[in-house]
Amino acid sequence: GSKMDLCDRLSLQKDAMTGTLVLKFARPKEKKITLKKEEGKDFGVTLNYYKSSSKVIIAGVDPHGITADWNEKHPDTRVLADDVIVEVNGVSGSTIRMVAEMKRSEEPELTILQY
Repeated sequence: GSKMDLCDRLSLQKDAMTGTLVLKFARPKEKKITLKKEEGKDFGVTLNYYKSSSKVIIAGVDPHGITADWNEKHPDTRVLADDVIVEVNGVSGSTIRMVAEMKRSEEPELTILQY
């Protein structure tokens, strides 16, 4: 929407008594995971990204891919929908290069931000 739409929505969220709006900011949690490709299995994730962006958003995790296997074995570093991939095997800054590196590598190491 427009700036005005945003202002209207924010004004609805402010405290009617004080007229204040409280915003909370949180740093993302960074995690590094290494996925090992298996014969007959894919990554099992749906990715969203723009060619001009520097991050790849995980839109969903399929329960039958190697990412779901990772999640089962590593509950402390689970990969979830809305996590953001910012680096693959040292490649960052280009979504096209990161996705290509994921496809190329047999054991891609992903740096993921979780909000």
